[in-house]
Amino acid sequence: MAHPDTTPPLATPGTSGRNRQIDAWRACACLAVVGVHTGVLGDIEGVHPIIAALGSWLKHGWLGVPVFFVISGYCLAGSLQKRARGGCRSMIHFWKDRLLRIFPTYWAAWLLACLLASTATLFNGLPAASAWPASPLDGLADLTLTNVWWQRPTQLSVSWSLDYEIGFYVLIGAALAWPSARGIHRLLVCGLITAVSHLPGAGHYLPVLGLWPQFACGIAVHTAATASFPRLLRILALSYPVSLCVAAIPGGVSSGWFAPACSLLLFLGLRFASRLPSPPELLSRLGQASYSIYLVHIPIMSPMLNLSKRFVAESDPLYVVIWAAHIIAGVLAGVIFYHAVEKRLERWRARAVFVPQTTLR
Repeated sequence: MAHPDTTPPLATPGTSGRNRQIDAWRACACLAVVGVHTGVLGDIEGVHPIIAALGSWLKHGWLGVPVFFVISGYCLAGSLQKRARGGCRSMIHFWKDRLLRIFPTYWAAWLLACLLASTATLFNGLPAASAWPASPLDGLADLTLTNVWWQRPTQLSVSWSLDYEIGFYVLIGAALAWPSARGIHRLLVCGLITAVSHLPGAGHYLPVLGLWPQFACGIAVHTAATASFPRLLRILALSYPVSLCVAAIPGGVSSGWFAPACSLLLFLGLRFASRLPSPPELLSRLGQASYSIYLVHIPIMSPMLNLSKRFVAESDPLYVVIWAAHIIAGVLAGVIFYHAVEKRLERWRARAVFVPQTTLR
């Protein structure tokens, strides 16, 4: 999940007050996810050697999603702190802000995906109905981002990560129920949720807890990087991703080693930001549009690549050019969608609900 400003893929309009390093992380995570959807992850026999070689690297692009979850935890922890300082401590207000951030842009992307799929049925021989949810229940699950929980198919395959994002919002909103305005009390609530997530079988009874530790790594980084918190608390917070790294390394990347390792790199990058070169402007711009890119790249890329296979053999050098072009087209479509749709919806959200100013956005 590619997540939105204080979430996975994502972004807000403008550059004023943004953290360019966070945007660069979002961009890298988003481009990794785009890479994993380039159609070279299965049987590479007969594919041009250049694409086959790149595919061996691009297949790891799924690791961009844990990065989004880490960034989401980091940014939402900052949002809680800003809200506490500004006296905005309502759970309902928090959830309204977050849902308006996610759903309108997602609905627009979902509709675009369905319309493009409908157009594609003119060429692929599939019935027109296949471009839309097969039943009212499937449509409801799609529109409410509950496909994972109901185990229903989706028209926008990347939406599964947003299902978890919504779950994270519900859980972290509980931290706002604490009557005190002190940020440390909210961290205690987040810490309690994190502890529960590591209990055997917790993910079975409440599936969102299965990925909560990745989100919690981001919260830990923000806590460790906040000078106003007690030194002991900051050390304890940083020890969380460190311990996950140590425990998970023997199991390999898929065991959960990657997310805590990235959170530690994020902490070091933020800690020594003044000594590091500023991220390239292009990367920051892509980071701003990462939510839109995340949502629309597959509906653009897949039909383009499938159509090209009808005319050009996958072993042909020309196919390499087409393959590269379909990636660029997916990213550019996301950027256009950001400026044409997401950015406008963000202006509307700013008028519809008060959003505390934060340097994380």
